[in-house]
Amino acid sequence: MNTKKWVAAFMLVMGGFYQMACSGSKNGFKVAENGAEYKILKDEKGNNAVLGDMLSLHLILYNSKDSILRNSYTEGSPLNYKVSPSPFKGGVDDAMTLLSVGDSAMFLVPVDSLFKDAPGGLPPGVEKGSKLKFLVKILTLKTEAEQKAEMEKAMKDQAAASEKQVETDEQAIKDWLAKSKIKATRSATGVYYEQQKAGSGNVPNVGDTVYVHYTGMLLNGSVFQSSVQSGQPISFPIGTGYVIPGWDETLLKMKKGEKGRVLIPSGLAYGQGGNGSSIPPNAVLLFELEMVDIRK
Repeated sequence: MNTKKWVAAFMLVMGGFYQMACSGSKNGFKVAENGAEYKILKDEKGNNAVLGDMLSLHLILYNSKDSILRNSYTEGSPLNYKVSPSPFKGGVDDAMTLLSVGDSAMFLVPVDSLFKDAPGGLPPGVEKGSKLKFLVKILTLKTEAEQKAEMEKAMKDQAAASEKQVETDEQAIKDWLAKSKIKATRSATGVYYEQQKAGSGNVPNVGDTVYVHYTGMLLNGSVFQSSVQSGQPISFPIGTGYVIPGWDETLLKMKKGEKGRVLIPSGLAYGQGGNGSSIPPNAVLLFELEMVDIRK
């Protein structure tokens, strides 16, 4: 059965359950000790969700007139939902603690409690004094321990990828320098700088406003941005995170009038995300810089 037919069949079955559950005032519904008003449609007898669990679920949300306000089936993907302390008795989180993986249920939540502190008041299609009807199916459940283990693995994988990228960037810079027959000085962070013209006076202090002309390129020579073309240097407070770390590090060592060429590894530039269409992910950047002025 294809996905569309499966969803249609599921909704048809759930619609039958819904009519049966909602016939008459509270017919077919139970009220749990935590105040949740619910009807279990399918019970897989597993371990119920507890506070801190992360659920993946499908949801169809109805207002009091049975109009659908949200349907994750038609949206194309399930929702992620972390079970947290409910701000009121019988809230959504209280209802979730009645369910385990594979369970389907419908529960009712009073809108006056649900939207009590909402800054915009009740949303469109929701009437004061009514109850919303949540039709849910729990697909997966991750405990806090499983979430922590998953996060730690992701962080470990990220650290390993970053370490490997540092080595890749270092080799790319060395290869470019050798090919270009340029000698540059390496900083402790892996930034390579070649002074092309000496400046005079003092280097800037953190917070000073610097005026800089620049041309930014990829290692293949393609220019992605330049102030030289516009004839107007850019200005910003140095050492405050206004620019990429490789710029801050380099410009804090440059005097007024100094010109130089700097190669910045991706980790001190735009990293894995890149920047727009002109700077791809993990790109080593080459800049020609001129410290036009330094002002306190």
